[in-house]
Amino acid sequence: NSTITNNDAGGQGGGVNSSSNKSTTVSASIFSGNTAGTDGGGLYVASTNSTISGSTFSQNTAGTDGGGVYNNSWNATISGSTFSQNTATGNGGGLFNNMYGIATATDDLFTGNTAANGGAVYNNGAITYDETYIIDESTSPVSYEIIGTYAFHGGTFASNTATYTANTATENGGALFNAALATLTGDLITGNIAANGGAIYNKKTEEHEVFIEGIVYASG
Repeated sequence: NSTITNNDAGGQGGGVNSSSNKSTTVSASIFSGNTAGTDGGGLYVASTNSTISGSTFSQNTAGTDGGGVYNNSWNATISGSTFSQNTATGNGGGLFNNMYGIATATDDLFTGNTAANGGAVYNNGAITYDETYIIDESTSPVSYEIIGTYAFHGGTFASNTATYTANTATENGGALFNAALATLTGDLITGNIAANGGAIYNKKTEEHEVFIEGIVYASG
């Protein structure tokens, strides 16, 4: 039941930065007019479990990702909350869900948010490349072999009966940019704008999937 307004952080979490191995709970709170130099204009959260309910994130700004909220939690539940007129210079005007994050949004409203990609929500994913060096010291000169492995890391985003309206992406995904796994059920998606994918932009590889069930209306 807190009001957090007009704060400024040079790094992460313009309003609040909650980074712990425990739990974060935000209830019936207002985050407004906060600014982060990098991620999470209103809230940056990196906890084992996070719960956001009945809260409002409005007119927050992130220099990089997550204008309203940047989620880096293993398990985040967001319900009955409003994300309005938040801005990210990079991705996720309302919400940025990082590649190790699991976020479930239920009965939320995303409206008037702006970003380069994912005006309302950006669900992140990436393919990483790791190199292993095997050295044979019995040879002269010493020889080595490089073995490379690829691994996909992706966030999981589920949206249930949420509303996405009048969000804008200057590049891709007016409402949602998905680079991992997203499931949308019974959502209302209307009047969003982007250069590509006015409602939804799904990154085109095998690992990136969007499952859509019972969308009420999609346009933009």
